[in-house]
Amino acid sequence: MACFLTPAVVSAITISLRKKIAPKYHLAWLNLMLLGGTAVLAVEHVASGEVVFYPPFLTAMQNPADIPVMLAEMAIVGGAMAIAIVSAWMLMVLFANKAVKVNYQKAASQYPFNFLNLMLWGAAVMILVDWILA
Repeated sequence: MACFLTPAVVSAITISLRKKIAPKYHLAWLNLMLLGGTAVLAVEHVASGEVVFYPPFLTAMQNPADIPVMLAEMAIVGGAMAIAIVSAWMLMVLFANKAVKVNYQKAASQYPFNFLNLMLWGAAVMILVDWILA
């Protein structure tokens, strides 16, 4: 229903913190993975009719009895998506920083963690979690 909103909120938080986090943590990688997954799942939810372009936007909010179910899905499935993306990002940063001990810019250019790659990996992880839990 609205599981993609939880990673979107995490992305908004990390974007607001990007100037305060050291470059060695490659926060842009996390943001791209979160935004890519959120965008793909938003399109999928629009295609399946769970999200519409008129109020209340989420079809689960049309019936007040469905709102607790939607919030539970946002917490469980969306939370699992966010945890999976953050875990994947942590592994990527750990690998990149261990492989290139000092030069973080070299690590960013040495591994194929570019814009589209990161967005697709984020989408793949989020869709996998969505299919497993939903």
